Amino acid sequence: SDNLISSLPDEFKLLTSLKVAFFSNCKFTTFPKQLGECNLLEMIAFRSNQMQFIPETKKKNETEEVSGVISLDFKKQGLTQVIFRDLNVTPHVESLTRLDFSDNLISSLPDEFKLLTSLKVAFFSNCKFTTFPKQLGECNLLEMIAFRSNQMQFIPENSFPKSLRWLILTDNLITELPTSIGLCTRLQKCMLAGNKLTTLPDSMSNCKKLGLLRLAVNNITLLPSWLFQLPELAFLGVSSNPCVPPASIEHAKNNVDVKWSDLSLGEQRGQGTSGTVYEGTFNNEPIAIKLYKQGMMITSDGLPSDEINCSIAAGLCSRFNLVQTLGKIIQHPNPLQNGLILNYI
Repeated sequence: SDNLISSLPDEFKLLTSLKVAFFSNCKFTTFPKQLGECNLLEMIAFRSNQMQFIPETKKKNETEEVSGVISLDFKKQGLTQVIFRDLNVTPHVESLTRLDFSDNLISSLPDEFKLLTSLKVAFFSNCKFTTFPKQLGECNLLEMIAFRSNQMQFIPENSFPKSLRWLILTDNLITELPTSIGLCTRLQKCMLAGNKLTTLPDSMSNCKKLGLLRLAVNNITLLPSWLFQLPELAFLGVSSNPCVPPASIEHAKNNVDVKWSDLSLGEQRGQGTSGTVYEGTFNNEPIAIKLYKQGMMITSDGLPSDEINCSIAAGLCSRFNLVQTLGKIIQHPNPLQNGLILNYI
């Protein structure tokens, strides 16, 4: 990784024991066919190259034993389409379990995609899909799907594989879910924040394994009664929907503005979907400082402003085992930066 190489020598295929090969941040424009002959290779990464073309791989003799890769990462390659045209002759079709095509310009998948019979994880975040690709519904082992921040508006019926456990559709334009989602009885985590949903299909009541459901920043006016009867539901995010009034912070004791210049920022202590937590000091006392990711209008939990207001509205409720919010940050050098100061634990 992090070199100026753009090709591999033919002798590369002599690395008969190679299992992992990383070439991220290099200058490849074509996937090197030599890797197709490394029969033990399991993991390949070409993140942030200039790749445009993936050649077909010659079919192996039927008597030849083939061990294919299990993971391929093609993030940020500028790809406009997935070019596996004859997947049944690609030696890795039956072995691939993970594919990541995030941060590309692709908007559809070839019909041959369904031939990835071992695929379990498929990521297509920050691409250009407007319709959920129905080919994924035929990948019978597929468990995790991500289409975060596409331009998705429509999901055809029976597009979700019944094996689905994690579904990530945050920050799209989806107005309704297909009734067939009720067939996904193994579904555990469902991220739908930042869409245009007005309701949930009643068939979702069959998703008895659902433990996390994120619905913030939609147009839902009424939460269905069956939702509160799901036996394993432990996390429900519904801020910025008509069915939920905004958090009131007008009379909260900890609705305090704290100037950035009055804080001392220390080491990073943690990072999550919405931001990063640092240790720091305020008035010579140890505190935690949470800075929300800049430029991220919608997180999996909704809007940063909602989280800030909910944290403040919760007040100093230590008896509920909550981390105490001490105030919100103002006058940061970047006027778009939001942040909280919290009790250091």
